[in-house]
Amino acid sequence: MKGLIRDVFDALFKIKVDDLKGWEDTHLTDTMCERIKECLPEGIDVRHTHISGSSFYGKGFYPDIVVEKDSIKIAIEIKLINKFQNPAPTRQIAAGIGQCLVYTWCGYDSAFLFVIDHCGVLKRENPELLFEKFLWHHHKIKVVIRKFPHY
Repeated sequence: MKGLIRDVFDALFKIKVDDLKGWEDTHLTDTMCERIKECLPEGIDVRHTHISGSSFYGKGFYPDIVVEKDSIKIAIEIKLINKFQNPAPTRQIAAGIGQCLVYTWCGYDSAFLFVIDHCGVLKRENPELLFEKFLWHHHKIKVVIRKFPHY
């Protein structure tokens, strides 16, 4: 990883997850957008997008956040994992990975799946780590899982 992609990756780890006000309502994406902007150098465009950026199977797909500088465009998809969530956490992860695949297929240089594990249910073991390496090597997708401090 290098350049803007590395900057975004580092920013996602600088964010204090327990400091995300609005994590349980519709303001999560706005709050994340603000936090990412704070962690990146000036001159980088960070925006919460509501505009369909990619057409796939005749439907519009757009990431939660787009980070852009010069001709490099990065998609960030955010998933919040709760214990009693519907759909189940596994479906949230699968949907997020699928969305990121669409973004990179449709022209984004890279995509990040940013998962906030609010209840400590996600485990990363060797199969998951191997799959994440595959996603990065073949599709330029990074999975970033952050847990709330009490887990």
